Amino acid sequence: MSAMPPEAELTKENLISADGVVQSFTYDKEDALAIHNANYRHRYLELEELLEYAVEMGKLTPEISLEEVKNLKKLFFYTPSNQIDVATLCHAEAQLEWHYNQLAVLVAPVTSETLRATSEDYPVARKSRIAAYFLGDASVASNCFRQMLWIAIVLVGLMFYFRAFSGLNTIHYIEPFLFGAIGSLVYLYKALNECHTNRTFEPSKMTTDRLRLFMGALSGGLIVNLFDPGAISGVMEANQAASGAAPKNATFSAAALGFLAGYSVDFFYGTLDRLIKNLLPPSRDPVDNPKAPTPAPVPKPAPVPEMSLVSAPVVATEPETKAINS
Repeated sequence: MSAMPPEAELTKENLISADGVVQSFTYDKEDALAIHNANYRHRYLELEELLEYAVEMGKLTPEISLEEVKNLKKLFFYTPSNQIDVATLCHAEAQLEWHYNQLAVLVAPVTSETLRATSEDYPVARKSRIAAYFLGDASVASNCFRQMLWIAIVLVGLMFYFRAFSGLNTIHYIEPFLFGAIGSLVYLYKALNECHTNRTFEPSKMTTDRLRLFMGALSGGLIVNLFDPGAISGVMEANQAASGAAPKNATFSAAALGFLAGYSVDFFYGTLDRLIKNLLPPSRDPVDNPKAPTPAPVPKPAPVPEMSLVSAPVVATEPETKAINS
């Protein structure tokens, strides 16, 4: 028998040794409860954050008992482990999860993770002052604002550099990519501002936001360098006429198209789809072309009339007739 230290976690790696043999450990009651109490304290802090937000927003319902929640705090934080039995701990755990689930439904899509990401009480620690200056040392959401500011400064600086020290041909090809990146940056700033105000910023989506910045620059450069702005304006006028709207002579510069493609990736995808539909013949598949004539439905056959077994004449074969008569 070997004893596991109280601070260790009960994981698969701790239970199985290097040779694949399952180990057995002896637990003291106080040590086991101390380990569980540490986990419950972390869970309770998340519950209390959701509770405070629900009270601030006026979303608290009578089903949530503040007295029960505070009794859980008394049990997990101020009661010694040797004074808690297993039955009491299990009951407190059930109450904790029930209240957490009720509050999570009330304040959705806000979660404890989004509250901490938008709160200055949880600053991000940086290893150096330079990293703190450029990346930020406040909350996760506030740091994103600072990082986007530096990205905007770099993009604007590149635009001035290419205009001042590059030829016209170079500007023609590179500038749409820069305007696409700026367009996506404006969109990200707008979305980040809404998430920060509504306390719904999710740090797990930061990777997707960075990919959106790259996709915006790529979309802005491709839509300008591959297609003529006049052709895109013609497609837009044709779509307006097809929808019944009054046609407007909308002309866009290369920079404007790059910015729009970066701001709205859907604009880029929609422009590609419209150009492809104008180049290719209409498909007869109703899925691809809803306006295509659909075949006439096959008429449903008339139901067979039901015959009563009493009134229906019995038609018997010759051998059956002979058997009945005999």
